[in-house]
Amino acid sequence: MEGPLTSLGLAGLFAGTWLLTRDAEVLAAPAIWLARINMMVALITLNPEETARFARQRGILVTDRTELTRHPTVVERPGRIVEAKNAELPSYARIKRFAVLPADFTEVGGELTPTQKVKRKVVAERYGDVIDSLYR
Repeated sequence: MEGPLTSLGLAGLFAGTWLLTRDAEVLAAPAIWLARINMMVALITLNPEETARFARQRGILVTDRTELTRHPTVVERPGRIVEAKNAELPSYARIKRFAVLPADFTEVGGELTPTQKVKRKVVAERYGDVIDSLYR
């Protein structure tokens, strides 16, 4: 699934990840992808407590986390964050598309290492269909 990364691609990958992780109040564990073509995409997980608070404040009465992460108002929020962070990046490093995942990446779930780094191979296997959809 993943192709070779150029030095510019790697710089963009790390810059995008670093910028998104600076907004930890809303976003939990973003994973930035550069696969097949030179276009950054991101898999984003949301901070569950902050997302629930945000939804309650806006009268969104959905309690199922999967449904909540698909609600347009909830998805719009990380979209604004990605847009703002993209403004700080050169064009080659900008995230072009993203998907909000219903569950956090966790060490117990196998998506994170003990030092909280994303296991890209595991994430690619579990969310390959989502990643593929971002490149269509």
